[in-house]
Amino acid sequence: MSKIGLDTGFLIKLYAKDEKAIELWREIVNHEYSLTLNILSIFEFLRVSLRANKDYFSSVAFLDKIKQTTNILNITDNLCCLASKLSTIYKLASMEALILTSLFEAGCEIILTTNKDFKRIKETKIILV
Repeated sequence: MSKIGLDTGFLIKLYAKDEKAIELWREIVNHEYSLTLNILSIFEFLRVSLRANKDYFSSVAFLDKIKQTTNILNITDNLCCLASKLSTIYKLASMEALILTSLFEAGCEIILTTNKDFKRIKETKIILV
């Protein structure tokens, strides 16, 4: 079973009912892929929602549905060390590097994102939404 990593931008697009994001989500659900999400993406999603004056409880309910089918990754000491290297090599912001490194380390073969900076990384398939 293929592992798919979900980045914050994908969650934001899915919540906003973006057609491409919805199409990808339906394909994922229909094929029963293994989904992975970093806990920092939960933080980022809620922060963006609050800044955009979205209803907090609706945002949390959306995340609760996502979490039912998704493996949530935490941050570890080792992950921080690896992310610092990735951040330096590819000139990524700290949060981006932590999220991306965790998805790599979890074995994600595909990452769904809106972050064009991730396309510089050739170690995995990046799908821009």
